[in-house]
Amino acid sequence: MLRSQKIIFQIVGALIFIGIVIFIYFGYARYRKGPQINSINLDRFMEVHTPSLTLTAELKNTKAVNINGRETLIKNGNTLSEILVFSPGDNIIHIRLTDSLGKQRDYEYHIFYVDKEQHYPYSLHEAQESLQQQTEEESLTTSIN
Repeated sequence: MLRSQKIIFQIVGALIFIGIVIFIYFGYARYRKGPQINSINLDRFMEVHTPSLTLTAELKNTKAVNINGRETLIKNGNTLSEILVFSPGDNIIHIRLTDSLGKQRDYEYHIFYVDKEQHYPYSLHEAQESLQQQTEEESLTTSIN
């Protein structure tokens, strides 16, 4: 009888230990995965025609957010909303997420802002043509005066 009780206690102890290990494994799964962006209204590479855009994102397991080195507030524990302002050309948006254990994950987005009102030369050839047109126009206006 004593031997069978010992075996039963060993089996129950092993089952409890296995249960605790499984509980810890699945209970802390979110910390193993680290911080993540579930959804965001940006593409990795995109073109915009307005000088600003409201960035909205749903985050997971995130305690802190930095956008281009500036800390940003997280609303309702998992929602990010921030206004981004662009200069003409390529704008790099670097987002760094940090979870409560200090694990970090980085995301990078390239936003190309095309200003429809102003035409900026995009290549050396366009810049040279633009400069040549300006000098021709200036020489015409000085010869007329």
